[in-house]
Amino acid sequence: MALPPFDPASEPLGSTDPRVREVNSKLLDLGMHSKEDKFTDRFGEEKMTWEAMQNERLGLLIAGGQIFPSEAEGRAAAEDGWYYYAVSPNPNVTRSLYRRISASESEHIKDDPSAEFVEGVAAASNAALLISGRTSDSAGEFCNDDEQHTLYSIADKSGNNLAEWGADGHLIIVTRQEFYNDDNDIALYSICDKNRIPILSVDYNLQPITPFLGEFFNDDVETAEYAWVDKNGYIYRAMDASGKTIVGGGSDVDFAELNKTDQIIDDGAAWINRESVSVKRDYSSAYKQSATTQFPTTQSVYDALDALMSEFPDYVSSFSIGQDGLGEDIMCYRFRPADYVVLAQGNSYPQESVERPKIIVSGGLHGDEQHVIPGNQAFFEELCRQWREIAKTDDLRWGVEFLYLPVTNPSGFSARTRRNHNNVDLNRNFPTRWPGSSTSGPSPASEAETQSLMQFMSEHTDAIAFIDHHRMFQFQTGGERLVWVGTEGANNVGVGLNAVNKTIADIKRLMPFVPQGNEPVGAISSHFNGSMVLHAEEAFGIPGFLVESPSQLGGNITQLHVHARNCLFNLVYELFDKERIKRSNNFVINETPEDEGNGDD
Repeated sequence: MALPPFDPASEPLGSTDPRVREVNSKLLDLGMHSKEDKFTDRFGEEKMTWEAMQNERLGLLIAGGQIFPSEAEGRAAAEDGWYYYAVSPNPNVTRSLYRRISASESEHIKDDPSAEFVEGVAAASNAALLISGRTSDSAGEFCNDDEQHTLYSIADKSGNNLAEWGADGHLIIVTRQEFYNDDNDIALYSICDKNRIPILSVDYNLQPITPFLGEFFNDDVETAEYAWVDKNGYIYRAMDASGKTIVGGGSDVDFAELNKTDQIIDDGAAWINRESVSVKRDYSSAYKQSATTQFPTTQSVYDALDALMSEFPDYVSSFSIGQDGLGEDIMCYRFRPADYVVLAQGNSYPQESVERPKIIVSGGLHGDEQHVIPGNQAFFEELCRQWREIAKTDDLRWGVEFLYLPVTNPSGFSARTRRNHNNVDLNRNFPTRWPGSSTSGPSPASEAETQSLMQFMSEHTDAIAFIDHHRMFQFQTGGERLVWVGTEGANNVGVGLNAVNKTIADIKRLMPFVPQGNEPVGAISSHFNGSMVLHAEEAFGIPGFLVESPSQLGGNITQLHVHARNCLFNLVYELFDKERIKRSNNFVINETPEDEGNGDD
């Protein structure tokens, strides 16, 4: 009688049956030497081969989350032929892939762009698309001598097409190579002609840093043409050799879908700014962190301004106006445009007779109102760094001298208390209409801070305004309050009203989460008795303005600081505009220069 067929799976683990040993021997050979990923064991289960395990180990080095701190460290951990990722020094690259050739050499394979870079490219592309539109007309070849019917292409120096577009403008071929560039710079940032001269270069923020100088790459004798492509591969604008747009310029974008505020979109994204398309600027760090995180102490405020002074030493300087009762300096930072040129002919007006208007700005008089400091800091940073980009800031950068007292109550600011170390409310301690209350001090100007500030005022009576920035409680019995200006006098109240109205319009237009009806949200008032700016006006003739902004706004730190900055900016600009008109109509020269008649007219 024949025996039944032998079933290896019927034998238990550890079986000494010779037939099991034979099966296991064959399976071991298969598992160790097969080039396949899997094999079936004697129990019918799939197992990984040694080849698959080696590949998996290699995969762990590449994709398992290990990114070596440097190319050299990855090379030391890998074996010849293995691939590995390493950190890239380029801020727009998350990681770089290498293949080890030997213990001393690796081959660079590719870079993975960072999310920020990809978003930046998309945002820049979208913004351009919104402005220029898309076309399906023929714009001609960039460089393509083949006989195919590709209407558009970009080729490398050997004639290999890197990207092609069909008759409908749709991208049909794309590679990750450079257009044409043999240099060692990062390929993403420049396009060069065949002589390696940059035709277009962009910086890390994707802003052009060189203009068009020639064709991308084209040896033919026809008119050189250029084209821009959106992120989906569509040509939406093409230009001839002179830069004149020959196709494109319209738009099939639904502008109704764009936001009408930049406060709820990402930096770099497009939005409708009244009747124009704008791109949201990248707000500085002063806007993006809470006041207590950025400025936990008085010294931290000074440190930020000292850094600005180091960066712009010919524009920003500082000096101490005195000390508080604990001996801590009360610092003033001067933002002064350059003097006018003195003509060799000798007929220049003396600088002191043609000085720019001077505006004093202060903060931190109530030490617990710290949220206004980032808004103030942003205002002065923009004067230094962004006056070219931000509307009207150039007028202030070159047309006004600012004296900024960032913290007028150093001990209260560091302790985060409204009053100073003597428990005195400094904004009730000044002599003019001194209230004589329990918090206004034992006598007028009893505090060292008050005395220093009064001395400072006496030295700058030529200032056209003294603005003191404070925090206010947003919600009142009469409704939500978003801006408040306090001032007195027929020449000042109108300026304050204009600033309040402008700020109301700005916040309602740009921040849709605030009340959008016709409810009252702005306030205008007289001064508090014993306040600093009241004393500046009454005792020294310096027009005084209190400006207050809310301590919270929609739960968003950036929006809070943007609004605080806008409250200050709008008041400053109203004062500047008033002074500009005044000077245009009747500028008084204290000293008329003598014309010696030895120069040109």
